[in-house]
Amino acid sequence: MSFILFLLPISTLSDREIRTLLASLHDLPLHYNIVHEFHQLVKNCSANHHTKIIPTPVYERYADSDLPTVSLELMLRCEPLTLLLRKLEKVKKYKYSHLSDDAIHFKMVTSNVSIVIHMLDEVRKNKRKFICLNSNLDPKSKSNDLIHALVQDTYESLFPLPSYFELPLNYRNRFLYMEELVAWRKWRDFVRALIYACLASLVFLTLVNFFSAETFYQWTYC
Repeated sequence: MSFILFLLPISTLSDREIRTLLASLHDLPLHYNIVHEFHQLVKNCSANHHTKIIPTPVYERYADSDLPTVSLELMLRCEPLTLLLRKLEKVKKYKYSHLSDDAIHFKMVTSNVSIVIHMLDEVRKNKRKFICLNSNLDPKSKSNDLIHALVQDTYESLFPLPSYFELPLNYRNRFLYMEELVAWRKWRDFVRALIYACLASLVFLTLVNFFSAETFYQWTYC
C-alpha cells in the first residue's frame, strides 16, 4: 500500500513532516483548528495504544511542541491515523497526463548501419514529442563511430539551436555528480581565500618594512 511506503523510509514523523502531511491533505491556508485536531488525535492514539517506546530526537520537535513520538507502529495501529494516511493515495505529487504511443519514438540503436539509417529517417519524417534512443551497440563493432555520427546528425537536424542551459561546443562538464561540483567549489573558495590572505599579508609586510625604513632614516639624519 502506498501509505505504508510513504512511512517506510522514516522511523518517526517530525513536526515539519506533519505540517507537510497536513498541507498535502487539506486546502490552503491551513487553519489552526486542523493542526490542533491532528495533534489531539495523535495524543489520543498514543494514550490508547501501547506501542514500542521510540525516543523522539530533539530536532524533530519544535520548541513549544507537546506531541508524543509519532512512530510507524503507532500510525498503523491507530485506525483514524491509518484512514488519514489512506487519503494520500488520492493525492498526486506531480501533475501528469497519459499519452499514447504515438507521442514517442522508442528505437533500439544497433551497430547495423542500414537499419539505423532507416530508423533515424523515420524519426525525421514522423516528428513526435519525445524521442528515446536506446543504445544496443556491439562494443566490438567498427561501425560504432559512424552510428554515433548519424545519431548526432539527426539530432542537430531536428534541434539546430542549443538550449540555453547547454554548454558551448568547446566546453565539457567535468563533474558527473552535484556533490563533486560542490566539493570543487569549496576547494576553489578555500584556495582563493588563501591567495587573498597571502597577498594581503605581503602588502602589509611591505608597508611595515617601508615605514620602518623611513623611520630609521629620519632618526639617522636627526
